[in-house]
Amino acid sequence: MVVICFLLALPLVLAGEYIRVTSPDGRFHAVAIYPMWRALIPMMPGQGGDKPGQVEVVSAAGASCGRVAVERVSAIQGLEWHGDRAEIRLVAEWDLANCRVVATR
Repeated sequence: MVVICFLLALPLVLAGEYIRVTSPDGRFHAVAIYPMWRALIPMMPGQGGDKPGQVEVVSAAGASCGRVAVERVSAIQGLEWHGDRAEIRLVAEWDLANCRVVATR
């Protein structure tokens, strides 16, 4: 019984990766993730990026520079890298020199 409950709860706690974007200098990458249970909801072809989720910027060493919630994981496609800064306009901004989120909207 415990095993069955565990298997049924697994999609509620796991996350799936939508896309990974690497900075031009290769020092950071951003990952858009969504809850796995969202994959169980049927969507029209081409609308897989409309799922809500989170975007996280991670250093090459594996340190998280912060994670922000997004209405659509496809928002990561608007990520812009500017030297020691990364930004998704109207969503969030990361200070890469200090490896942290500095603004969320």
